[in-house]
Amino acid sequence: MRKIIISIFLILTLHCAPAMSETAADWFNKANALSNGKKYTDPIKAIEYLNNAIKLQPDDENYYYNRGIAYDNVGQYQPAIKDHNQAIRLKPDYSEAFNNRGINYLSQGNNTLGCRDAQKACALGNCKLLEMAKGRGVCP
Repeated sequence: MRKIIISIFLILTLHCAPAMSETAADWFNKANALSNGKKYTDPIKAIEYLNNAIKLQPDDENYYYNRGIAYDNVGQYQPAIKDHNQAIRLKPDYSEAFNNRGINYLSQGNNTLGCRDAQKACALGNCKLLEMAKGRGVCP
């Protein structure tokens, strides 16, 4: 019985060792490898990889921002907004995070918060969302 337990322990240790040696940057790069530049081809896997990166390095705003995009890709707007909030908390002038959070709010029909984020992103130099929303009559 003892030999079986030791064998199982060794197998699990060897199986888990590569994952334990990966850095936050390694996990982030794995997630980015799943991106085609606009969307994640496998957003669920990207979320898993970014969860690992965040566990190892919780103060990197890029990890939250990218996980927010992955959540957006699967229509999970609340977790996406939460991640963009965290990215903005870590980097208050993160125009892309304001832009994407605004998209999430607008996707939920919350034009007030969506337009406010679009205006903030524009004030930081990223006016894509605000111009589009004004063109559609969503934002004043």
